[in-house]
Amino acid sequence: DNAKATSGGADPQTKTVVGQVDIDKTKNAVGATLTQKVKDDIKAKAGKDSVLADTETTDVSIVADHAPGDEVATFNATVTVKGKATTVSEDKLKAVLKAALESQVITGYHLTDDKAKVSYTLVQHDENGGAAWNGSAAGFQATTVNEGNLRGKVSGKSPKEAVAYVQGHLDAQSASVSINPPFIPWLPFIASNIRFRTQVQNASPG
Repeated sequence: DNAKATSGGADPQTKTVVGQVDIDKTKNAVGATLTQKVKDDIKAKAGKDSVLADTETTDVSIVADHAPGDEVATFNATVTVKGKATTVSEDKLKAVLKAALESQVITGYHLTDDKAKVSYTLVQHDENGGAAWNGSAAGFQATTVNEGNLRGKVSGKSPKEAVAYVQGHLDAQSASVSINPPFIPWLPFIASNIRFRTQVQNASPG
């Protein structure tokens, strides 16, 4: 055998290219941090209102200066996170239900000072911030009293006399008087300084 040396071969080369996996890793890593920040911002902007969890959405996008397969050692990218959510003022929602309850009170009656039992659930919502609720409110009603006239009848009386008058002239199972400061032995002589509360004892509405 007469072996001859070969020549003209090429040296091996290593090329660095942008891979889709590199872009995805950047999007996921940076996106996770920004997503949490967006959610925190939504909650902060809501203030006292509540964020409806079912309506909160975020969208993560990335724009890179090189496409997968480009032969470069590094690339730059911008990761953007957009978020939106529907918020609700629970105080306003409760006020709406309380107003609806008050509209059902029979003429000649009023809601007592007992806290109304209010409940509500989200039925549906849309992408524009609209929401439909299923709510209810329950409370107690009592005969309306002419408080101006009653103040005039009990002003200047002792607590015992005031209680006797209330129980003798009103549909009340019990009555009590609280005076501040407590050492004064009679109700205010100025009738406008007297306040009344109507409550149901040992009961829960609904």
